[in-house]
Amino acid sequence: MQSTKKNTLAISLLLLPAFACSSVQERWRSRYTEVPDGLLQYADEERMSSVDDARQDRDRMRDNVASARQAKDDAEQSRAVLRGELDVANERVRVAKLRVTSQRDGKQAAFDDARADVDAAEAEVVEARRAVELNELRIEMYEADIDVAEARQRLAEERVELAKAHAVAELDRPEAKAIDVSTFETRVREREKEVALSEVEHTAAKREYDLATERGADEQIDGQNDSMNSDLESGGFSSSFDLGRGGLPSLL
Repeated sequence: MQSTKKNTLAISLLLLPAFACSSVQERWRSRYTEVPDGLLQYADEERMSSVDDARQDRDRMRDNVASARQAKDDAEQSRAVLRGELDVANERVRVAKLRVTSQRDGKQAAFDDARADVDAAEAEVVEARRAVELNELRIEMYEADIDVAEARQRLAEERVELAKAHAVAELDRPEAKAIDVSTFETRVREREKEVALSEVEHTAAKREYDLATERGADEQIDGQNDSMNSDLESGGFSSSFDLGRGGLPSLL
């Protein structure tokens, strides 16, 4: 019985270093969400080239994030200006309508001029409101731009860590043996899914903005056509010649 206890103790003492080593590596694995830069000094030049490329791509993604945020900031600054222009246009409509009221008992020409001023002011309101709405959609599109840029930046950062993991994974050092390359590969795949989702949402936001832009252009053309037809019906259209009695052009 005593001999059995001694054998068990001996086996435990033999296994203890292995368990200790395993415990240390597991502790490193749980701690290494990033590959320590200190390990990179032992990596060969070819693998470090991949790390440098990944870092350059990450830096470009950071620049893209800054550009996307600046575009949104510019659009948000335009928001106040455009809303101010809409307020001014609404005030012009109010003033023009007051003028119409004051000219009801006056001369027909003055009343017609006042009515024309109302129509022009209301057209300005339509244009100003369209500009405000379009700018809001532009801001939403820029927010989607930011989401995509940030998702791509996070992906680029994970790719840097993956490149670093590949660079040191084969090193004959205890810290390197604790690097679990598959963990970094999994994180890259997760970030790739985030990028794909953000790109879908960005496509939807851009499509909505493009459709609004097209509708605005069509409405503007329709408004111009309506204005021209109105001029023709009222006799306000000026021609370079008048028709004579026989229907032939007369330059007189």
